[in-house]
Amino acid sequence: FFMHPASYFFGGSFPPDYLQKVKQPMDLGTVTSKLVEGNYQKVHDFARDCQAIIDNCLAYYGSREDGKEYTLQANHLKLQMSQPLDALLKYD
Repeated sequence: FFMHPASYFFGGSFPPDYLQKVKQPMDLGTVTSKLVEGNYQKVHDFARDCQAIIDNCLAYYGSREDGKEYTLQANHLKLQMSQPLDALLKYD
């Protein structure tokens, strides 16, 4: 669910209400590209983008009837990423 921008799953454009709920879209593909291209100057910036993936999913799908699976996966990702990200932030 998180490898591509949300627009990928909606035919290439965001749903009409998406950008009202999500101010800075983020996905793992974008994070990976930014990492490989050296766009992160601080660990905090990397961690912020990783957290944004989860926050964005919960913001958009949290109150939707069709969002249960997405929010479950976002919470699972949060559990998996929180400890490694906390450890990385010690190097910032």
